Amino acid sequence: MNTIQNQVVAVAVGMWAIGLLITAFWLWVTYLIIKLAVKHAIIEADREMRPLGRSPTPSANILPDDFRATR
Repeated sequence: MNTIQNQVVAVAVGMWAIGLLITAFWLWVTYLIIKLAVKHAIIEADREMRPLGRSPTPSANILPDDFRATR
């Protein structure tokens, strides 16, 4: 391969690597946005359930409410 072909291949590989980095970055940003949205959805659901004496998290509601009231 001559020098021009080597340069073309080097540019193509470099562009592919940059595209891969950009794709990885946006996948990471998307993951963080989804993670934050799920966290806020759980917090909001917890706020909505709390006045009713229930919690969407299983560990916080192992025993029924009347069982706790009798103890």
